[in-house]
Amino acid sequence: MHYEIPDVYPGINAHQPLDLARQARDRMLQICGFDLSHVTEAKDLSLRDPDKQRKPATIAYTEIDPYGRVVAFVFVKDMGFQVDDTHPTVFLDPKQIEASVNLQLLQEGLVYPTFYGTLYPELRASCVSIAQQARAGRVGVWGKDITSFQSARKPHLSEVDDLVILPKIFRRLSTHIARNGALSNFKAYLAEVNDVTVDTRQIRLTGLQAFVTVEENSPGQYRMNLLRNPEELIFQTS
Repeated sequence: MHYEIPDVYPGINAHQPLDLARQARDRMLQICGFDLSHVTEAKDLSLRDPDKQRKPATIAYTEIDPYGRVVAFVFVKDMGFQVDDTHPTVFLDPKQIEASVNLQLLQEGLVYPTFYGTLYPELRASCVSIAQQARAGRVGVWGKDITSFQSARKPHLSEVDDLVILPKIFRRLSTHIARNGALSNFKAYLAEVNDVTVDTRQIRLTGLQAFVTVEENSPGQYRMNLLRNPEELIFQTS
């Protein structure tokens, strides 16, 4: 809802379909216990809450990404975690994360599974199973998700806004198009960005460009295809 494309003048904001984005945002707030009846949305899509509601929560994390974002599981009920100087670390198990806000949203198909290298394999496996069930039921984003996108060599940024696709691909593609790039050389752009990625299907370390193909299927028309499902990838960079 709030992706500001870097290094473009004048500033350009991009977003994926807002109906799905609002569903995910509002459902997350509901799960956390917020009353949305008094909350209003401003023109910049941020929320205004005159009640200034506060709700208790616990986050379990192992890293903060290069942009200052905490990569975490969020819990809104008391999980009995005891963290102090004597026991500074809690190791989550697959059963525990089922109670997280993350997995509830994943189960309802309102978010894409996006995994980073610090997530323990057994926890990732649990998330993968839930994501696959949501896709099979075509709920949430999975009812509109695409693995293929066709356009002219240089699509308009508004075309990219309509894509229901893995957000990392969306951010890379919208940035490339906004910088006057073409769909025909998108794969080369991904290679320059160098998103180091683990392919769990073939157990290899490569770049995100390895999972994208771009082909001219008619004069002046190009088709981009994704070769992996989101849960088959593990990102080493943000």
